[in-house]
Amino acid sequence: IQENAFKNCKYLQNFEISCNLQKNVFSNKIATFLSNKISEDYNEECDNQSAFLMKPFIRHIPSCSFVYSEIKEIIIPSSVIQIDKYAFCNCSINKISIPCNVEIIDDFAFSNCSRLNCIEFSEKSNLRYIGMRSFSETAIKSISIPLYVKVIGQQAFSDCYDLQKVTFSQSSELSIIDRRAFFKTKLETISIPDSVLFIGDLCFSNCENPKRNDLKLQK
Repeated sequence: IQENAFKNCKYLQNFEISCNLQKNVFSNKIATFLSNKISEDYNEECDNQSAFLMKPFIRHIPSCSFVYSEIKEIIIPSSVIQIDKYAFCNCSINKISIPCNVEIIDDFAFSNCSRLNCIEFSEKSNLRYIGMRSFSETAIKSISIPLYVKVIGQQAFSDCYDLQKVTFSQSSELSIIDRRAFFKTKLETISIPDSVLFIGDLCFSNCENPKRNDLKLQK
């Protein structure tokens, strides 16, 4: 499929990619796939798209791949091991499923996705790191942190004004909950895993839930 083959397809709603493409096949409308990754230089808006299905050869979703896109559904394949900084920042997605092989969700990866209300992790998730502001200012109401996560970065879930419930796996390996990780949420209670060694300043500050005047930390 050569350059500009789908240029200016303003009303294209759904598509699948299963081959190697030349640069600018979709011409600023859809992320271009080169070898085993999305093109690093894709940072234009994906206007009027409703769904994006990535194919299994992708290992890495680079920085700013879908920033400010109008895409509402993105299916991440199990081959992906890392989601880079700002990959989906300010995107219009309302739900995301993180496959089992993803180990790193980098800084600001899903930040400011104001319609994102559901984040699902695989039961066999290998996620190790949740970066700074990676899910800040989203619309999630609950989140379950996978077993192998060791670090929840600074402000990772800050300003999630609807977030009421955070759960951890029974044998959680979490070590660090960094500063302001859950700043300005609606958490009522949270059970801190025994593995946690560090809780940063203002981590649970300004948790304003109208049902309670205090936040109970249990360990």
